[in-house]
Amino acid sequence: MTAPVLAEKGGNKIAMTAPVMVSSQGDSQIISFGMPRSQTLATLPAPDDPRVKIVMIPAKKYAAMRFSWYRTDTRVKQRQEKLLSLLARDRITVQGGAVYAGYNAPWTPPWLTRNEVLVEII
Repeated sequence: MTAPVLAEKGGNKIAMTAPVMVSSQGDSQIISFGMPRSQTLATLPAPDDPRVKIVMIPAKKYAAMRFSWYRTDTRVKQRQEKLLSLLARDRITVQGGAVYAGYNAPWTPPWLTRNEVLVEII
């Protein structure tokens, strides 16, 4: 993923938004990012690729564990396991799997990056 992401329709530019969220579904990954509040489903540019979907996701409540440095599968899995363990200890009900959220451009120094593992809670 590169930043900034720009989309144009009639000369309008949409700057990169954060976080970029990544979740797994079988052998596939779903990559999501939010649009500015000034945009609506009607004003967003139509995707050129049929695999890209623009959908409205309702507000949800998440527990989050923040970490820095590079995002590796091992590091994300460790944070996910720790977060789920803490939630189980506190008897907090979770829904669905964990999601990774990244907030920085790829060229950000690793010690300055902000990453999170999120789990939806009920």
